[in-house]
Amino acid sequence: MADLNARIKPKKSSTTGEVPQAADLEVAEIAVNTADGKLFVKHTDDSIKEISGGTDITTESIDALSDVDTSTTAPTDGQVLTWVDANSKWEPADAGGGGSLPSVSGWTIDSNATSATSQVLNAPTHSAGDLLVACIMSRDSGGGLTPPSGFTLHGAYLSSIVFSGGIQTISVFTKTATGSEPSTYTWTQASSSRICGFIAALGGNAVISTVTQNYGNATTATINTVANRLNLTAATWVYALASSEAYSQSGAGVTEITDSPASDARISGGYTTQAGTVTSTHGSTTVDGSPNHGMINIQLEVATSINDSSDVDTVTTPPTDGQVLTWVNANSRWEPAGLDGTTVRAVLGIGEYADDAAAGTGGVASGAMYYNTTSSDYRLKT
Repeated sequence: MADLNARIKPKKSSTTGEVPQAADLEVAEIAVNTADGKLFVKHTDDSIKEISGGTDITTESIDALSDVDTSTTAPTDGQVLTWVDANSKWEPADAGGGGSLPSVSGWTIDSNATSATSQVLNAPTHSAGDLLVACIMSRDSGGGLTPPSGFTLHGAYLSSIVFSGGIQTISVFTKTATGSEPSTYTWTQASSSRICGFIAALGGNAVISTVTQNYGNATTATINTVANRLNLTAATWVYALASSEAYSQSGAGVTEITDSPASDARISGGYTTQAGTVTSTHGSTTVDGSPNHGMINIQLEVATSINDSSDVDTVTTPPTDGQVLTWVNANSRWEPAGLDGTTVRAVLGIGEYADDAAAGTGGVASGAMYYNTTSSDYRLKT
């Protein structure tokens, strides 16, 4: 049984690049190069065939791949890798969030903060269904802002910026664009005070995820941006620019929203899909109050729930089985409601009248249906 301990040793070489010759081997005999990790065998035609190897077995992080980035924004528990067109990378994102980001259809800006009781902004290029996001700079001395029809206040930010004892803020308003928007929008305030702003139109079923703010002083302020979101940034400062000086927003992938006025500018905008830091700069050193310069970042994502839509509210009153979404003029929202007779008639446009005569007065044509409130039934107008 001693043969059980015998070892088979193929011919070998420890010299890098050395290959056996036909004369070195018998047919089917093998040889190994330990330096290269390669195995060879002699074929019946006297040729030497390489039958294995050469590649070291190593382990690499997925982030080593050229089209994967898990370093800029580290993944958190439960996230997935999502393709981001803007960066041409697979990046961590919440599961179910989709692989796309909102897009910017267009924007308009008037950064010249004159003292007035109103601010008119041109409608940006947009499509029906786009989310219109307006950033309006104003001061508390104006007595509060009244938005144009259809716009609702999302929030007011940077309320710690002071000027001669007053407060200067950026208010964010939103509206879902219809197929027949006006050419201009007007914000009003009770008293004449400095006011300016911009509007961005965002496609791709955009919704606001969150809004962050940060303060600076003098000529600069900064705000952090995040990956897997469209970051819409806005900045404001206390003092206007001196003649011929400029203002700007800069950072990774930033597209500016600017009209570059020579003086009186008090708002700037920009947008990016990249994580990093955006810097707002203006030319005049500000000495009044502290802080006197600030930025906000409106983070936008693609809606994944019907309640993400700006004109739907299923949270205040959660829906119950069998309810439908009904438009409520008072709240400018679609809200859950039961399919009772009144709701059905409102949806179908069937009027309610006490009798035939009242239906006629109400414009119901002969032969058309109406609901008779006296007899509690449906009738055809005679």
